[in-house]
Amino acid sequence: MRPADVNHCAALAALVPEELRRYGSLFEKLPSAWLKVIRQGSLNSSVIEDVEGRSTNVVAWGASVFVTDSFLRSFKAAPLRWIAPELTRLVLEGRAPILSPEEIRRANSTDGLNNVVWGGLGIAPNPGEQTLLNLEILRAFERDHLGYRFKELIFQPAALEPIHMSLKWGGRFWSAEDAEYLAPATLPTEEQVRQPFLMGFTRGSAQEEAGSWASPVRQSSSRSQPETSGE
Repeated sequence: MRPADVNHCAALAALVPEELRRYGSLFEKLPSAWLKVIRQGSLNSSVIEDVEGRSTNVVAWGASVFVTDSFLRSFKAAPLRWIAPELTRLVLEGRAPILSPEEIRRANSTDGLNNVVWGGLGIAPNPGEQTLLNLEILRAFERDHLGYRFKELIFQPAALEPIHMSLKWGGRFWSAEDAEYLAPATLPTEEQVRQPFLMGFTRGSAQEEAGSWASPVRQSSSRSQPETSGE
C-alpha cells in the first residue's frame, strides 16, 4: 500500500458496514493513521488491482503491523476490544505500540515478532469471484511476511467467509477465560461476531496445523534480515 493507495483502500473499507460499525467516528481518521505508519516504514501491506486496458482499480487490500508484547497481552485480556480502531487512535496520538524497522530487525533476529492484522478485505468486480479474491488476500499476506519469525499472530476478520476460511486453515478463537486458543464447537454466526472476538495462533499451535494462514507463523529464523520498506 503506497500513500497514493490509501484513500482507495479506505473507500473499499467504507463499503463494508461492519468495518464502519467497529470504527465509529474514528473511521474518517483511518487514512491519516495509515499514512503515518507507511512513512515510518512499519506497515506490512498489499493492494490487489483489477487491470482493464490502461486503467487499474484497487479491489482489495491487506495490512498488518508488528507490535510490542505488552500491546498483544492487553488485547488478549477480557474484555476483548476491536484492534483496528484502537491502533488508529494510538497512532494518531503518537502512542502506537508498533515496532520501528530497526526494532523489527532486532526482534526478528532474537525471540521473534508479534503480528496484528490491521485489516484486509476486497470487493470482487464479479460477485462470483469473491471467494477467489479472499484467497488471494490470504496469499498476499503470506508473501508480505516471508522471512519474518513470528511468535504470535492475531486478527479480527470483518466478514463471516474469511472467519470460516481461517478456521478451516487452522485459526482458532482466543478464550480470555481459558487463556488459550480453542476451536469452536460450531461455526460462528454473524450475530455472534458482532461482539469483539479474537482469532490467532502462537508459533507452537501453528506447528500443529496445516494451511495458508499458519504458514508464516511456522517459519524459522533462517532469514533474519527481511526487507522493511513498508510498501
